[in-house]
This record gives sequence, C-alpha cells and structure tokens, in this order.
Amino acid sequence: VRGRGWRDRKLEIGSKGFLQNLRKEKSRNAARSRRGKENFEFFELAKMLPLPGAITSQLDKASVIRLTISYLHMRTFASQGDPPWSPLLEGDSNCSKGEQNGNG
Repeated sequence: VRGRGWRDRKLEIGSKGFLQNLRKEKSRNAARSRRGKENFEFFELAKMLPLPGAITSQLDKASVIRLTISYLHMRTFASQGDPPWSPLLEGDSNCSKGEQNGNG
C-alpha cells in the first residue's frame, strides 16, 4: 500500500487479509514494472520510425504498432521492386465488379 510504513503494516499482521494484501501489492508492483518496460520499448520503437520526433513522441501504442507494420511492408515492397503485373482474379475482394470487367 503506497504511503504506509512498515509500522502500519505490523498492525495488519494479525488480520486474515494481511497475506492477501501483501500479494495484491506485489502483483500491482509487478504490473507497474511491466507497464514501464513496455512503455520504454514502445518509445524506442517509435523513435526508429522515419517520422519527426514531435510526431512519434505523441503516438499511442496502437499507432506505433500500426505505423511500424506499415513501414515494414513499404520497406519490403521497396526492396523487392514493383511486382510483375498479374490480371485481377474474378472475385478479388480488393476491387469492384466494374474494375474486374475493365470498366473501372
């Protein structure tokens, strides 16, 4: 429990919930530590993105992941060059019927 000293905890030793409270406190501290480590890694990942620091410092975790994935896709695409043209397959979910029939 934050803000309480050992002397205050000694009073709880006789109570049933002392061990349970100790476990809860330990769990909270572990979760806090985990979140701190995760946040550090997200910050480091965001710094590696090819964007200005003023932008990357304001990104939330989901945006860092989304932009990192997009950047990796673009980097892979750029290193392999433009793939050869292949005719669109009928039923392709990425285009409308008009485009498939040459009307788009």
